[in-house]
Amino acid sequence: MRTTFDIKLLVVPQRLSMSQRRTFQAGLEAVNRGETAIDPELSRTTLTVDGRPSEAWDRVVKESPRDAPWRTLPPDQRLSIWWSLGERMFDGPGRYQLTLRRRFIWDGDWVQSNPVIFEIEARKPESIPETVTVRLAPSGLQPSLETERHHLTSDVRVTVFVANNSDRRVRVNVVDLYYGDRLQLFKDNVLVPYREETAKLIRSKDETAQPIDTATADFFLDPKTTSGLRELRLSDWYGPLTPGSYRLTNRCRFEVDGPWTRDSAPLVFEIVAK
Repeated sequence: MRTTFDIKLLVVPQRLSMSQRRTFQAGLEAVNRGETAIDPELSRTTLTVDGRPSEAWDRVVKESPRDAPWRTLPPDQRLSIWWSLGERMFDGPGRYQLTLRRRFIWDGDWVQSNPVIFEIEARKPESIPETVTVRLAPSGLQPSLETERHHLTSDVRVTVFVANNSDRRVRVNVVDLYYGDRLQLFKDNVLVPYREETAKLIRSKDETAQPIDTATADFFLDPKTTSGLRELRLSDWYGPLTPGSYRLTNRCRFEVDGPWTRDSAPLVFEIVAK
């Protein structure tokens, strides 16, 4: 059956890296080439990725606008709509073929849009110079080169600092603390386990079953500088901390599938009963 309604798949950009997935947008353009107004009925469109329907597309299409002109598209008129879908559609590097399909009657034949080739480039993570070190300090304090014993409340928050004493910039795109940090906490020299929910989340992210939070644009740690990277709340990792003597270390990774830094010098602190 010949139709007077055209759809076009819109994709920007058509090539990016893993760390840039959140910038990916997909959309459609609808054109009424007939002589009467029509209802575009976006819910009848399906996006396929290498021939498989995209669940992420189906979810956003169900929330598409239903006000005019999305219910009534006049003759010779066109309209377009975009959604941000990158991290929900693509798990890893590769070349993907995207195609938009639409049914004009229920259980009818599919009409396909133009196929679009989209590529996520695999970039080998950079090595971390030996002179890049991680340091820890209680929130509000600067890191010290000497071991100090801090007296803290049970709601312990620490700032992760990175000292780049190398001669080159260090790329950072991971901002996901459960993927980019690996704390180890000892109480009276006994390793404290993570909360069950935290341990599951870390395992899931390490296995790439969960999306990893990355920066919209890479940023860099300049040579010969010390930068505060992020703040961590220990109760998010371990639950409430009871009185006692603690020793905390951390290591970081700055890119997806990248190497780890060496373990930080220990942050030593004591929680005293009130």
